[in-house]
Amino acid sequence: MELYQLRTFVTVLRLRHLTRAAEQLHLSQPAVSHQIKALEEELGARLFERVSSGLQPTPAGREFLPLAERVVAAADELLAHARNRRGALSGLVRLGTIIDPAFTRLGELLRLLLERHPLLQVEARQSISGLVLDAVRRGEMDIGYYLSPAPEAEVAAVALAPVRYAVTAPAAWREKIAAADWRGIAALPWIGTAPATSQTRLTREMFATQGLQPSQVIQADHERSMRSLVAAGVGLCLIREELAREAEAAGEVVIWPGHVARTTLWLIHLPARTDDPSIAAVLTAARKVWMAPA
Repeated sequence: MELYQLRTFVTVLRLRHLTRAAEQLHLSQPAVSHQIKALEEELGARLFERVSSGLQPTPAGREFLPLAERVVAAADELLAHARNRRGALSGLVRLGTIIDPAFTRLGELLRLLLERHPLLQVEARQSISGLVLDAVRRGEMDIGYYLSPAPEAEVAAVALAPVRYAVTAPAAWREKIAAADWRGIAALPWIGTAPATSQTRLTREMFATQGLQPSQVIQADHERSMRSLVAAGVGLCLIREELAREAEAAGEVVIWPGHVARTTLWLIHLPARTDDPSIAAVLTAARKVWMAPA
């Protein structure tokens, strides 16, 4: 059993997709498949099964995941420790952040990062997903959070977690929402978001597959604002599923059961900076945070 096989296993399980895992690992899809097969033979158990949406972990795959994550995290920690022995890491890291800091586990990441590298300075810049991508491309940010169904070609990306968005409507619209089809949903008033946000991209792609365009009546720029506007009866919008479920449980909104939009939370940086010690330090801390139980 090799460390790279475990890292491939963890990446495939997070993304539930061979092609996306291959892109992130900078491997061919056959190479990823071969590594998974070799690991399955070593462990004597199937780790994945194919489903319509991609790959689904088997019970054995789910059982082995936390063990594999601990091994990978320990190896990353060892490498980071070895690098630090060659000289204390210092300097400035410009980190682009998005949406809710609790959701991105920003506080946990910064605490761990600064515990390990007390001389490192971190400048956290709150932004939105598309603007973080542009800033990283231009070198104005060193690394940042980004939401997208797949990694962008121009940047290196490490997947942190899958994210789901629900079509959310005012609670008073429960009956019309329950009976609505795609055309009916598109005809209702929609709360839009800024062009560079992940919700705008997901909404556009969601309706484009149906040959439709939603009727936008207002634009908001923050998830909490969108939830309040939906609860007030202004219109529908895509809201992160956990927030939508919370609002639905409070009787504020209703979720349309016809669709769930799926994307991924990434950390992105320029490929040329993969070996940069400060970038490596942020990524090591992020892996530690996201591999630990939430």
